[in-house]
Amino acid sequence: MTKEKDNEDSKQTNIALKQTGEWEGFEVFSYSQSHVAQLYKDPKNAVLPRIAAEIKILEQLHAAGYPVPKPSHPIELNGRAGFLVEKIDGDILAVSIRNAPEHINVYSREFAQLHARLHQSRIVCEGGDENVRIAQRLEALRTLPDHKQSLIALGNNLYTTTCFCHFDFGPYHVLHRGHDYYVIDWGNAGYGDPMADVARTVFWLCSDYVPGIGPYLVTRTEKEAFVTAYLQAYQRQLPLDAQRFYRWLVIFAAIEYDTELQDEGPADDLDLLYAMITNFFEGKQGDYFQYLICD
Repeated sequence: MTKEKDNEDSKQTNIALKQTGEWEGFEVFSYSQSHVAQLYKDPKNAVLPRIAAEIKILEQLHAAGYPVPKPSHPIELNGRAGFLVEKIDGDILAVSIRNAPEHINVYSREFAQLHARLHQSRIVCEGGDENVRIAQRLEALRTLPDHKQSLIALGNNLYTTTCFCHFDFGPYHVLHRGHDYYVIDWGNAGYGDPMADVARTVFWLCSDYVPGIGPYLVTRTEKEAFVTAYLQAYQRQLPLDAQRFYRWLVIFAAIEYDTELQDEGPADDLDLLYAMITNFFEGKQGDYFQYLICD
């Protein structure tokens, strides 16, 4: 792209810009009728590598036929760096589930098929090594001194790189128009164990920490129904190793426990995570729902 063309795009974006919302490290803006701009709050130099990497991932996924919004190009607006993607005039799957919980089985099945399709595809994309990221998080644990070394050893026995994964795959990152689905927000994507990807999804499906399915499906029954149907549908597409899956849940529980205890302080749901970790290393595995869903 020429400098003149880049300047022209920036000018056009400034004219058409309409803010639609913001979340954590970035703000999202609508752009005309055909594009969406994601603009980061962090300094430009800090986010440029992330922007370039996510655009490349989207280009590779789009070229491989996996349903993602078509990427456009990097932009800089109002002193913030970001990038443009195709605008999808659809609904957030998490909201659709909240508004029509009677369709949980349908939504969970299609959600699982979309996830399994990614793991089946063996798509070759640029992306980080999730094993390295998780190992770094476990090494940096500030709490759980009695279990830290056991958690590190557990991770060392699980790390494998088998396919490209999203690593933040949830109904809050899926848009749909009828039965046409699109997966967004690939900033955490990389190579790793698909069972880790599935476990991370289940952890957040049960949890209320993020605006995922937890706050949308407000009852334990709804959460359990969605997760159960999702795992059953996934297993019809690909093998699901229950032992590896549970062990990954323990690792993600430890990482989240450490983060939340330091940032927010003690809470009932953190007590449940601590019990899950402790019981696992004492040989008492249990039903993960009792640890991950706080009534």
